[in-house]
Amino acid sequence: MHVSGDVSLNPGPDKCIICNKTVATNHRAVSCDSCNGWTHIKCGNIKPNPYKAVQSMDNFEWFCQPCLDARLSNNVPDNTGDCVRHEDDYLERFAASLNTSHNDLRIAHLSVCSLRNKIDDIRLLQKISRFDVLAIGESHLNASIPDNVLQIPGLKFIRCDRSQRKGGGVIMYYAEHLSVNHRRDLAASDIEALWIQVKFPTNTTLFSVINRGPNNMPTFGKTKKLLGTFEYFNMQNIISQPTRITSTTEFLIDLIVTTKANMVRQCGVLPLGISDHSLVYATLKLKSKRPPPKIVRSRNFKRCNIQDFKKDIELIPFHLLDIFEDKDDVLWGWNLLFNDVCDFHSPYKDVKEYKRLRNEITTDVRRAKTKHFKNQLIEIKTSAEYWNLLRNATAPKLRKAIGPLKREDGSLAVDSKEKSNLMNSFFSNIGINLTRNSSFTKVNPATTLKSVPIIKDVILSKSEIEKPLSDLKWNKATGPDQISSRTLKTAGNALVHPLYHIFCESLRSGYVFEEWKVARLSPIHKKDDESDMGNYRPISILSIPSKILESAVIQRIVNHTFYEHSLVTENQWAYRKGFSIELMLIKLTEQWRQAVDNSKVVGVVFVDFQKAFDCESHKILLNKLEIDFGIKGNLAAWLHSYLKGRKKRITASKFKRVAARKKNYETLVAQFKKPVRQTQAMRFGLANEGNAAATYAQLKGVNVRRSGFFINPGCPHLGASPDYIVFDPSKNDDPFGLMEAKCLSMQNAKCVRRINGELKLKKSHEYYYQIQAQLGLTGMQWFDLMVLCKDDYYIERIYFDQEVFDSMCTNLNKFYFEFFLCTLL
Repeated sequence: MHVSGDVSLNPGPDKCIICNKTVATNHRAVSCDSCNGWTHIKCGNIKPNPYKAVQSMDNFEWFCQPCLDARLSNNVPDNTGDCVRHEDDYLERFAASLNTSHNDLRIAHLSVCSLRNKIDDIRLLQKISRFDVLAIGESHLNASIPDNVLQIPGLKFIRCDRSQRKGGGVIMYYAEHLSVNHRRDLAASDIEALWIQVKFPTNTTLFSVINRGPNNMPTFGKTKKLLGTFEYFNMQNIISQPTRITSTTEFLIDLIVTTKANMVRQCGVLPLGISDHSLVYATLKLKSKRPPPKIVRSRNFKRCNIQDFKKDIELIPFHLLDIFEDKDDVLWGWNLLFNDVCDFHSPYKDVKEYKRLRNEITTDVRRAKTKHFKNQLIEIKTSAEYWNLLRNATAPKLRKAIGPLKREDGSLAVDSKEKSNLMNSFFSNIGINLTRNSSFTKVNPATTLKSVPIIKDVILSKSEIEKPLSDLKWNKATGPDQISSRTLKTAGNALVHPLYHIFCESLRSGYVFEEWKVARLSPIHKKDDESDMGNYRPISILSIPSKILESAVIQRIVNHTFYEHSLVTENQWAYRKGFSIELMLIKLTEQWRQAVDNSKVVGVVFVDFQKAFDCESHKILLNKLEIDFGIKGNLAAWLHSYLKGRKKRITASKFKRVAARKKNYETLVAQFKKPVRQTQAMRFGLANEGNAAATYAQLKGVNVRRSGFFINPGCPHLGASPDYIVFDPSKNDDPFGLMEAKCLSMQNAKCVRRINGELKLKKSHEYYYQIQAQLGLTGMQWFDLMVLCKDDYYIERIYFDQEVFDSMCTNLNKFYFEFFLCTLL
């Protein structure tokens, strides 16, 4: 029969095109309509429920993966750039449609089925659409997924994970500038829901996201009960289009329900490729004022001549600082001289935030990130570089604004200045409050039996200053003295001797300058409730020159205690070179493993001290340094001065809003308290002021005399000192007016302007307010202002204006009693 050629060999049962195993008749498998090959549903990643649904359908086509790839490759256009532009234009057109009013609040909801795998898509969506509240359903998160991998720039979030089984979970993102209160009291253990209360200028609104999983489908009766609840509370669903569409069905299962339908300006459904659910969105007539931009001050080194800068540093007369007796005056003078040179060579510039470039398609971004971090991983040589790379790859640092904070009575503080004061008070008293009931008995060193080597002084060398200056990183944060690391590093060796002089003065006198004890605080949120100040960790930003001196002192103490005399136990880990926490854990786990191998029982106790460093007593530290480590003399005095009277302040820049809305009185106070430096123009005016007064007396036929300092009994905190008092010689030289001489160039006299051909003093100029104040405090009725230049002069008589003086006194009193007086006490 085989030879006859009219029969074929029996091919036997079909085999799976993926696993190449036999597909039996009782196996669940599907046949490809293109190549007729069979595939097990497990090999083809087909779920049982869709498989059953396919079996019951007629005229249903299914293609295996090789055939599907071949069909897709023939249909994909060659110009993929058009697809990228189409996707961007699609989202940009949607975002443009939401811009009906820039003050409207934008809200949206999307069920994503695993947020962690789609977080980059959500970030792209948020970057283009800029929602104020974005709710995510079916987040599929659990406790093993940290918060830092879910961050979206410009948004904060709260989450509710399903703990009993897989899937489910909700997360709600909200804009940083919103005043939000997380309403935990409305949460229920059997409902996946989150509630937030947002405060607006005119009202307070409650938002919630509620997720009902597919395994929790209600009966028809319960559905009617839900609709009845909507009607009872006058609630209305504003979404009318289907939100989940398949080839055979359409469902409206993603709702936006509200009790104020008249507040909805715009709503709709947007299909996306992120999920099989469509995005539902709405814009509400709730004014959501955007926060003001953050202004960053940085120096412009673009045109800075490094060699000229160093030469000018070397020419600074730092030796003049020896005339000051007060140590803090020495530091003030040093900072003043140094900053003057910095301002000349590298003045401050305003850094504005530029628009980011258009986004690449998500797959291209992921490929670029993967390639970048892979190349970085190959170049890593130290563990520190590895951890920095890991942190940058998984959770890049984001600077967040601090939200509302709880007061002692439980209410929320939303004003930036009040939040600053609350934080300042909390961090200042945290150690005192925690150690209130503790006691300390000072030990007399003479009664102890210890005999330890003594160290009294720190001998500083210039090399200990030169190396830290050269190793400074340019991007280090600037301390309260506004001396940046870049200016110090740029000055380099030219600054070694001046710093050496001031460092030696501090060590020799055992005194730490007061300004070096001031730290600028940057509160960093650690965990849990962001409105609880106890959940923040303060980061202290100190003066960079002070940290250079501190490092030299620390190194000398470490050499004395660790290397020269071995005063520290070998069991000391951390804060010690070659004894890191990682090595300690490796050693401990190895000891535990050996103990278990030797049939021993291993017990470990982990202790976490609350605010451990804040509770540490400075008295105990100083006493221990003297008894256990022999630190005495000027070094002990320097350490005592270092720990005494330290101050911390939270500047209005960590919360980004106070200075933009109110007058910066604190800066004005600092300016008033600084001595005035005489400029060349001031010296010229003083030299020619007498000639101007003589010319005025001759022209007017009057007598003029130098004025003293006037204090009005009605307001003794205000004073005036006019240049001259005018006397009438015909009336026994009775005073009847005031006179002020300004010697400057008429071409540069910006204080005057021409009105109908005549020169008049501008009423908006500071000279006009100065004159009105002098008239009001002295009781005179007129004031002659004389502007004298080389070839011409100008005289104008100005009369007293009571309304201007009263208005000025109101502001002066407020400034003096509320801001200036407290700095004098």
